[in-house]
Amino acid sequence: PAGALSMVDRIDSLSLNGGSCGLGFVTGSQTVNPDGWFFEAHFPGDPVCPGSLGVDGFIQLLKTFMLQRFPNPTGHIFRMPLNSKMVWDYRGQILRHNKKITMLVDIIALAETPNPKVTANAALLADGVHIYTAQNIELELVQPTD
Repeated sequence: PAGALSMVDRIDSLSLNGGSCGLGFVTGSQTVNPDGWFFEAHFPGDPVCPGSLGVDGFIQLLKTFMLQRFPNPTGHIFRMPLNSKMVWDYRGQILRHNKKITMLVDIIALAETPNPKVTANAALLADGVHIYTAQNIELELVQPTD
């Protein structure tokens, strides 16, 4: 996404065969804008970045990885499988005073089928401090149905 929903300023690294399982990884980062729209919209009087935007950042990185790994997805669209069982664990918040968000996505399963699918574990750090994780994020490229 562009504009307000973009959670990745930079792709810092991408490997198609690295990571804990040798299936790939991607890392990205974003400079925190203390005037970001979400700080006033999310908990007036107690502004924080919504955690769901960090998870969206993980998905944006997965899309980048998949477009490198499967470079010709003609006619395909991205979809999170309906039976996905992602686990999301928070240990902190992104606040206005933070300077940098770093997201690490490690591919743990890869299906090379006509509708390719990846499964990943991910971590988000704010100024180098690990604040949350997500396990078993799934994303697939599928042919749209009419």
